[in-house]
Amino acid sequence: MIVKSYPEEIIIYSGLEKICSHRRLRGKGGVRADIRHYLDTLMRKPGALTNAAALKCEHELKAAFDEHYREDPRGFIQILMDNKDKTIPEITIAIQAAVRDTTSFTSPPSLIGKNVLIHTRRGLASISDVFMRRGERIAS
Repeated sequence: MIVKSYPEEIIIYSGLEKICSHRRLRGKGGVRADIRHYLDTLMRKPGALTNAAALKCEHELKAAFDEHYREDPRGFIQILMDNKDKTIPEITIAIQAAVRDTTSFTSPPSLIGKNVLIHTRRGLASISDVFMRRGERIAS
């Protein structure tokens, strides 16, 4: 791996292939992390997204996550993975589009999943009641 440092940018190469580049930070103690570099890890541990330093570095993404995806980190990560070759502003637009698409439902996406689970449990309870009554009739 080769790291080339320029006055305004740092570029990282693997052999002849450019892996990534970052604008250079000025001053001491600054941190910049690209969340796209951590997507595989975050997909395995989506709960880590809430406090991820890489997410905190991108204020617009952090705001979108907090407002729309706090209960669905995997959904947020999937949008990032689907758009990882885009710039952060383009990813932000993709997130806004996804939010618009999901708000066309009567419930937010996290509630839709909960509603499906509730209706499934009710259905199973009803079926269970039918079989229990049949069992009681047979036993009488």
